[in-house]
Amino acid sequence: MSAEKSPVYQADKEELAKFAANADILPLYEKSTMEYIFRNHYSLKNNEYLQCAWTKFKDNISSRVVAPIELPGQGRRA
Repeated sequence: MSAEKSPVYQADKEELAKFAANADILPLYEKSTMEYIFRNHYSLKNNEYLQCAWTKFKDNISSRVVAPIELPGQGRRA
C-alpha cells in the first residue's frame, strides 16, 4: 500500500475554461475548481491508496463479527 498523496492542485485547461464560463465571480470559480480537483484526487480510479484500502475492506468484510451495542447501564449486572 502506498502512502496517501496530497492532491495535485491542477486542472485541465478545458475544465478551467468551462468553470470560467459558468462562474461570474471569482469565489464560484475557485469553488468549482477545488471541487473538481478533490473529486478527481479522491476517486477510486485515480488514488492508489483508496484503491488499496477499498480492496482490503472488501476482502475482510466477510470475516468481521457483528456484536450488539451495549450502552452504559445496560451491561450485565453483577
